[in-house]
Amino acid sequence: AITILTAFALNDTTNSTIINITFNDTANISLVNVSLNETPDTTINISDNKTKVKRDKSYYLEKHNISSKKGKKFTLTTLKNLDEDQEIIIEFEADANVSKWRDDLKGEKLGKYVSKKTGKREILFLLDNKDVKKIWPNRRVNITVNDASAIVGANSFHQIGIGTGVKTCVLDTGVALDHSMLSGNEIEYADFTGEGFFDGHGHGTHVATTLLGNDSAYTGITPGATLYAGKVLDSSGGGLLSWVLEGMDWCIDNNVSVISMSLGATYSEEPEELLDAPEVLKVKEAVEKGVVVVIASGNSGAGMVTTPGLSLDALTVGAVTKQNESVSFSGWDYINGTLKPDLVAPGVDICAGVPSGYSCLTGTSMATPIVAGLAALLVEQGVNDIKGHLINNAVDIGLDFGLAHIEVTEEVDL
Repeated sequence: AITILTAFALNDTTNSTIINITFNDTANISLVNVSLNETPDTTINISDNKTKVKRDKSYYLEKHNISSKKGKKFTLTTLKNLDEDQEIIIEFEADANVSKWRDDLKGEKLGKYVSKKTGKREILFLLDNKDVKKIWPNRRVNITVNDASAIVGANSFHQIGIGTGVKTCVLDTGVALDHSMLSGNEIEYADFTGEGFFDGHGHGTHVATTLLGNDSAYTGITPGATLYAGKVLDSSGGGLLSWVLEGMDWCIDNNVSVISMSLGATYSEEPEELLDAPEVLKVKEAVEKGVVVVIASGNSGAGMVTTPGLSLDALTVGAVTKQNESVSFSGWDYINGTLKPDLVAPGVDICAGVPSGYSCLTGTSMATPIVAGLAALLVEQGVNDIKGHLINNAVDIGLDFGLAHIEVTEEVDL
């Protein structure tokens, strides 16, 4: 026999309760023995889909969805215990006084959002408040870990321009400001993690120097660009989406032309459910203001493009080898019928700067700044629709899922 033990805490026993227990298609329901210590007016239903418990407010155990009486929903995708406090992002209605809510909740204000750590009781209170539009998980974001410039033909493009003065924003683990590869660049920086600005991981320095570094060892894609370095990931290589939102706002406020993000968060929902998530809408806002937003597709392989890389507005980048061979870790999926990533670029053994010197790293993280750098070169040349231009000028390398390798030379039609 199969024993399935599930503990439900239904503290209010004065009302009748309906419990729906649902199993996967492979489960043999005839072997299931349900034992429940509850009030006599409890009803038990067993069926074949996803396990859930339903009361006046619904607690969906498999994906940990909480929905209010008014139908507003919150998904606790990383939850192990429904009673543990959670990091959340609260989205407010357009006419709500977000500043007052921020003060009342003692949270951090992010435009029309407030982020904070709180528990289930307060979440349920917020869900039923008229000022609250939706509550999102403040997901954990992580890094998506020879001369990149030569690999994609940017060296020959440098005869036309090197991206001089083009504002490029890298949101990552910070950068080593004293690295020799960055000695020729104008740099602005800000910390959104609370750690202070430095690169305690190395990932951010590698990404930034791939994009725009230059010294006797290696040359980045756009060595003349201005770097805006926003630290949104801490020394562990992780961070919160609220930090990324703050970083993106900072990039937008500084009128950058290109944002490069070699980071992403996984999720258990269908990707289409996240198309109105705060980080995805922030990408849309940036693009509508003329910014080219380049984001890694993540390292989870087929069936997963991390957020915010799943944004249909982003220029999403996957990885191939230097020989244009596919790699199994490169994330890809169809989002609302659209194939993501939009492009692939070399992401295996890419050599660039790290705080201690130089290192050759692998991941969609390494491919992303290559594409971001090429976008900056095209900004310098006054190209319109840079996302479309790069996709249309990519070289078809015959990958099974229809992606193309990007290559830019001075012969590219500007």
